[in-house]
Amino acid sequence: QATWLDWLELRALWDTVLSRLLADAPPPLRRAFPIVYQEASRKETGRVLVSAFAVASLYPRLFHALSSSLAAAFALCYVIVAVATRSLALASLATATVAGVIGSVLGAAQLCGVELGIREMCGVAVMAGFSFDYALHLATAYRAAPPSRAGKSPTREERVAFAAVHMGPTLLGGALTTCGSLLFMFGCEFPFLLSLSHLVTAAVGLNAVQAVFLFLPLCAVFGPERLG
Repeated sequence: QATWLDWLELRALWDTVLSRLLADAPPPLRRAFPIVYQEASRKETGRVLVSAFAVASLYPRLFHALSSSLAAAFALCYVIVAVATRSLALASLATATVAGVIGSVLGAAQLCGVELGIREMCGVAVMAGFSFDYALHLATAYRAAPPSRAGKSPTREERVAFAAVHMGPTLLGGALTTCGSLLFMFGCEFPFLLSLSHLVTAAVGLNAVQAVFLFLPLCAVFGPERLG
């Protein structure tokens, strides 16, 4: 099956041929433009015809919009985590964790043969925002660790243990309830909601796992010990 990159290459070749043909055409015919229809099957409407060139031309714009939205989301969330924890190190570790989650979801989709289409791009844009929620809660718990019995500042290991005990079960419980509610969307016939449910469920599961088993170990190794 042809991808949107194939359709764009075909559109470029067709435009070249058409421009040569229209150069010698009468003036009223020089405004012609190509239309190529592609048959698509949908449960709710049956077989329909869609303009392959028109749909393919949307992908570069949507990909640019997705890249811009991800960059803005990462930058804004980095600032929020840095302000909430007053630590650039924790903000950097949280951003790296979320980047790993999004990369894992996109990589898994690629391995499963899922093309990055319009629905998937919308899902990834939504995914970036709520993915920081898990790392943010653990980062604030890491910062809120109480002093040791000797009155000294807690070590990295003590901060990680405090965050894991006091915030880990809450995050895992929240992830389970979110995934449980998304299971009802798996029966949707609307393709956008079905794809969104798959992406969000995978993102929530990976967020919970990587927040506990990646973010906290990173904090144990690279996290700050003294927080003012």
